[in-house]
Amino acid sequence: MISSYATVAHQSIARHRHRRPRGTPEELPDFGRSMHVLGTVSQLAIRFGSRTRWTLDDSPEADWADVVLSILGQIHKVIAIRDSSLGQFEAGEAPYRDIAMLEIYNSTNRFTPEKLFSRIDELPLAGGNLGLSFSGYGAGDTTTHTLSKGEQRRLCHQLGEHLQAYMRERSGLGDEVVWRPSFETPVCAACGTGGPR
Repeated sequence: MISSYATVAHQSIARHRHRRPRGTPEELPDFGRSMHVLGTVSQLAIRFGSRTRWTLDDSPEADWADVVLSILGQIHKVIAIRDSSLGQFEAGEAPYRDIAMLEIYNSTNRFTPEKLFSRIDELPLAGGNLGLSFSGYGAGDTTTHTLSKGEQRRLCHQLGEHLQAYMRERSGLGDEVVWRPSFETPVCAACGTGGPR
């Protein structure tokens, strides 16, 4: 999985190689994987049993509907991969190494509900219930809304809660999923990007 992102990671590091994370190694977060995403994505890595961070590096003007659909598709792949490894265990008895600890920093300030709702049921990920994370927006709303920081935070929080509950129900494990807005992205311990915007 990592090899397919070597180019993206290299480009991101090359743009910001003069910036280094502050603090001693003991003060920096312990992440098994830290992946930077440029827009829609077809493959993201996760390391079960240790923390994984997915961070959006795209423009804040991009339509979040497209980006969210792409990330949700990746989470479905993660679940499918893990499900195949859990078949040999009873619910709740899988080893710690199979727990997902996923931290996502992903939002933009543009959102067209119709673009999301017209495709969300195509995802085999909790079906139509996923749409409940976008309360306040209608399926036929073709307006491109400008999302305040507070609204981005609300939607991200709802997405994270929904996905965590769904993954725990599927696996019987204590999965952790946190989805936060992009403007809260911390400094990356690997390449030094992120921080206050």
